[in-house]
Amino acid sequence: MESDGYAPVPMDLDAELGEAFKRPEFKSAYDALEDEYSSLSVLLGARKAAGLTQEEIAQRMGPWSY
Repeated sequence: MESDGYAPVPMDLDAELGEAFKRPEFKSAYDALEDEYSSLSVLLGARKAAGLTQEEIAQRMGPWSY
């Protein structure tokens, strides 16, 4: 193995996503996640607006107890 060098493979994310959306099962699964990602976006925006880091949020939440 003389040449084990780094050889990145170019990827066009928009083209890949466009192809994936042609599959009905992908679009259905993607759409099902809309509420979850929308909620996460709101939470992330609020954290940033409050000027808090992820670590600070975790500290404020305290240890998890089950």
